Amino acid sequence: MSEGNERNLQSIAPEATEDIEREAEKVKIPEAEPAQPAEAPKGESEKAVKEAPTKKKSKKKRKRDRHNTIMILAAVLVAALVAFGVLVGYVMGRVRGARELRQAQEQVDQLSAGLESLENAPAYDSFTEELTGQNQQALDALSGADAASNDGADALMGEEGFFNDDPIQNSAAEPVVVAEYGDGQTLMSDEVLEEYNEQMASYILAGFSEEEEAGVLMDDVLESMVSERVQADHAREMGLYDLTDEDRAEIEAQATAQYDEYLRYYRENMVDTGDMTEEEAAGAAKAYLLNNEGISYDYLVEELERNWWQRKLYDALTDSVTVDDATVRAAYDERLAEQKAEYAEYPEDFEFAQRNGEIMLYNLPGYRAVKVLLLGFDSEEDAMTVYSLAEGTEGEATDADRQAKLDACYAGPEERARQALDALRGGADMDEMILSVGQDEGMKDERQRAVGYYVSADSMQPEAFIEAAMGLQNVGDYSEPVRTEDGVCILQYLGDVTEGEVPFEDVRDALAKETLDVARSDAYAEQVQAWLEEAKPSYYPERMQ
Repeated sequence: MSEGNERNLQSIAPEATEDIEREAEKVKIPEAEPAQPAEAPKGESEKAVKEAPTKKKSKKKRKRDRHNTIMILAAVLVAALVAFGVLVGYVMGRVRGARELRQAQEQVDQLSAGLESLENAPAYDSFTEELTGQNQQALDALSGADAASNDGADALMGEEGFFNDDPIQNSAAEPVVVAEYGDGQTLMSDEVLEEYNEQMASYILAGFSEEEEAGVLMDDVLESMVSERVQADHAREMGLYDLTDEDRAEIEAQATAQYDEYLRYYRENMVDTGDMTEEEAAGAAKAYLLNNEGISYDYLVEELERNWWQRKLYDALTDSVTVDDATVRAAYDERLAEQKAEYAEYPEDFEFAQRNGEIMLYNLPGYRAVKVLLLGFDSEEDAMTVYSLAEGTEGEATDADRQAKLDACYAGPEERARQALDALRGGADMDEMILSVGQDEGMKDERQRAVGYYVSADSMQPEAFIEAAMGLQNVGDYSEPVRTEDGVCILQYLGDVTEGEVPFEDVRDALAKETLDVARSDAYAEQVQAWLEEAKPSYYPERMQ
C-alpha cells in the first residue's frame, strides 16, 4: 500500500542531518539519473539507474535538478495561495492516494511559511539583492498586490516558469576570483552566482531563513563546485571525460528504458485516458510528462550525457573494491543491534522500514505477510471526494449523503476488483495481475512482491485492511475486496513472519551487495578528498560582498 511510502514525502530533513549532508555534497558521488517526479516510476529501467553510482542527495541541487520535487512543490504552493480548489486538483494530479495528499498538504503549509519568511529576510550581499527583490515581487503578486499582471510570480519563476534557464544576475557587479585551486585554476563570482541563487531559492521555499543560511550555503557552493571541477580534470587526464560511440549507445538505451517507464507510470496513474485509442493515450501521456514534469526523451539523453563522465570515473576508481565475508558479517551484527534497539523503542518503524525496502534483520512478533492487488479510483475527482469525506471537509452533508457519495466513488474499482477476484480464484496468477492492472507501485517491485507487506493487529493501516489481512485463514487465500483511501484492494495471505532475528545466511547476498556499495562509495570519496588536498583550494566568499 502507498501508506508504506509516506515517509518519503517528507521534504524537510531534520536539522540534525544538515551538517552531514553539506559535508557529503563537498565530495560528489556521480549522479547519472535525471531528476525524478514526486513519485518515481519503478521497473527495470529504474533498477538499472539505481545500480549506477549516485551521489547522496541534499537540499543543495545542481542546475540539472531544475525539475526536482521541491520546485514542483513550489508550483503546488503557488496554486494553493490562489485557491484551495486549484491546490486540490494539482496535488491530486501529482500524488496518488489520499494519504499522500495529506502529506502533500502538510508540505504546502511548510512551504507557505517559508515564503512568508521572505518578507523580512535581508539579502546575503549585492549578488542576492536582486533575488530577494524578485521574491518580494512574487509575494506581492500572490497576496493580491499585483494579481492582475502576476509580474511578481513571473519574477520568481522567470518568464517561462520554473523551467526557465536564465540565471538571476547582477549586471552591475564585475566578476572576481572567489576560489583558487590546482595549478592556477580559478572559480569566478559570476559562475557561482547562478548556483547560489538557485540553491537559496530552494532553501527559502523549504522554509529556511535566508539570513541564517546565506553564509553556510555560499561556503558549500564554492567547495562543491571546486570539487566537481577537480573530479572533471582527473576524468580528462584518465581519458574518461569525452563520450565514445559505445557510451552514446548505452545512454540512448537507458534513456529509452527510462522514458518508456515514465510513460507507463504516468499513463496508468496520472492521465485520464477515458475512451482514448491506444495512440491517443500514448500521446496524452507524453504531453502530460512534458508539460507537467518537463521530461522528454531528449531531456533524458541530455541529462545522462551531462553526467556520464562521472559514472565512468566512479567505475574506474571503484571496480576493484571488494568486501569479504567477515566485513559483511560485521555489517550484519551492527545492523541487527540497531534494528533491535530501534524497533523496541519505535515499533512503528518496523513497518515503515519493511515497506521502504530495507533489509530486515529483526522481526517483531504478531506479523503476517500479504500480497496486495490495488485497483484505484476511476477518476481524480472520485479520489478527491473520498479524501474529503475521510477528512470531514464535505460540509454539513448527512451520513446518508456521505455514504451515497462513497458508494458512487467505489463503484468502479469494486466492479473491477470483483472481476479480478473471480479470475484469481479461477487460477489467474496474482503476480501477473499486479503487474498488469495493479496500481500499488510498491508491489511492482520484484523483491517487495516476493515478501509482501507485513501486517499485524496493531498495524498503522486502515481498520478494514487489517481485518481483511488478519482474517485470512489459510496461506494462499484471497480476501474479499477491501475499501481503502487509495481504492479497492484484494489481499493474498503469504504466510506468517517469523519473530526474532533473521539468520545471516538468509540475508547474506542482499547485505553483501549493500556493503559493497558503501565500500565503493567510501573509496571514491577518499580518492576525491586526496585530489582536493593535492589541489590545495583557497576560498574567498567575502569577495561576493
